[in-house]
Amino acid sequence: DVDAAAPITVGKLRGEDYEFEFGGKVKEGKMHFRLVMTRAADGATTEGAHPTESKRTTIDFVFDPEVDTAETLAVEISETFNLSPTDTEICAAALREWLAKEMPGLGDAE
Repeated sequence: DVDAAAPITVGKLRGEDYEFEFGGKVKEGKMHFRLVMTRAADGATTEGAHPTESKRTTIDFVFDPEVDTAETLAVEISETFNLSPTDTEICAAALREWLAKEMPGLGDAE
């Protein structure tokens, strides 16, 4: 089983330029999200920066299943932070996976 060997929890995915980590809770039918995006340094550090210190961005947002989709949110995040097409897709995939776990049946209501 491939999933059993992966040390990655649902809601955390490594992208091309960023690592995406999602957390959230459902309140009144909406998912209140926190997304932490950490810039993947690949061992390169800026002058004077500690190797473990990386560029981290925290975004809080509300996912309303009535109007939002994982894709529209990923595009919005992508436009705000100039994500690469690869990272945009990874962000959308992470959102879909997290929502499927936290709000099951979401895709069933059309």
